[in-house]
Amino acid sequence: MDGHRWVLWAVVGGGLSLVAGCPGEEDPCQGANHCVRDGDQVRCENGYTWEDPDDRNNYVCVPVGDGDGDGDGDGDGDGDGDWPPDGGVEEPSDGGAADSGSSGDGDGDGDGDGDGDGDGDGDGDGDGEGACGGECGAGMYSACTCGTDDPCGWQDDDVCDISCSQFGQEAFYDGPDCFPTGGNNQGVIAGDSFGDGTLTPEQMVLEVPVTLYGTNAAVYAAPTAYLTRISTLDSAGMFIIVPITSQAAVPVCNLRAANITVRDDANNPLAVEGATYVRGSVGVLPNGAPLSTCLASAESSYFVGIDISAVSGWFDTADHAEVNLDEDVLWVAQPAAQLVPTALTASDTNLTVTFTNQGTAAAGAQSQGLLIFLDDSDRPLGFTYADLSGPSTVAPGQTTQLVELNPLFHGQASKVWAQLSFGGT
Repeated sequence: MDGHRWVLWAVVGGGLSLVAGCPGEEDPCQGANHCVRDGDQVRCENGYTWEDPDDRNNYVCVPVGDGDGDGDGDGDGDGDGDWPPDGGVEEPSDGGAADSGSSGDGDGDGDGDGDGDGDGDGDGDGDGEGACGGECGAGMYSACTCGTDDPCGWQDDDVCDISCSQFGQEAFYDGPDCFPTGGNNQGVIAGDSFGDGTLTPEQMVLEVPVTLYGTNAAVYAAPTAYLTRISTLDSAGMFIIVPITSQAAVPVCNLRAANITVRDDANNPLAVEGATYVRGSVGVLPNGAPLSTCLASAESSYFVGIDISAVSGWFDTADHAEVNLDEDVLWVAQPAAQLVPTALTASDTNLTVTFTNQGTAAAGAQSQGLLIFLDDSDRPLGFTYADLSGPSTVAPGQTTQLVELNPLFHGQASKVWAQLSFGGT
């Protein structure tokens, strides 16, 4: 597991905990390698430096080079003694490896008071401290190491540096490292067949094209809206289901539609769903609060809505839909919990979806979840909100259930997209 000079955010006890490495794994900072741990920080013993300052997964420390080949003088022309001063961590000043004996200009022949023969050329010109005075090598989060110029090279290195969020707009943004995939509270599951089969898919579902509006509308893909009947053929009510995919390079949260409007070919409104949020994945804010409205880059989810007073006859006249989007770019991390749908069972009276916690921390499941009915090609046919029936606190490896009694579904399906969001316990 990655874990050098960094911290992992995990949902524990309703908040975020800083954990060095992973539970149960041996501390990679070992005294045999001259590595010293001080709380959440690590450093090399006095007189030692990182073997590879640019490798954040290398905890091996080596003796500080003296730059003179085979002696212990510094070979810098003045024999001025030890480097680094005070046993500090030697770091490159220019982002590369520091040259041995780099405290002087290195052009002398070693005639100072060092007791080596001074035959090294010591041609480094750095000051030995590296970027941010050695804080990069020590893995310290500071205004310097987290600066927008990313002096330590921590951005996009597959390590989440969410601690840098404390510096606000003065910090580089590490969202893709902290929230790379999402998908921690949802999924498609197939199982028992359900529905009374009164309506065929052609009678139930109407597909219309979608136009997206908003400042960043171009980074999303939502080509089709699925409009489905709430009940019978003569019902005016409409379910609105809009699949959407984020094509943004960074995770987005609080993705919302100011409204979803269905119109006929004369642009007259037939149905309107007010402000609604995407049914996204769970992202954890730096303060520990969970959001279930997040999408990682390339992740897909749904907007859903109901208009029970849609214009009568809409199934024959609906022509297109419009969605006005807005979103926030926030620092969020993947939660340690992961509730994934693992079973679908149905009877004449209920529909049950089982979720399993495949994460490493307990999840506090919400009291209600969403089930979208799908045909064999994953086309939405309708949806329902189901109630939590199993435990609300779900430990790793344990299960809980969403149950819908007597689901109002007049088609027939054997597959659902299910979502059950959660927070800490």
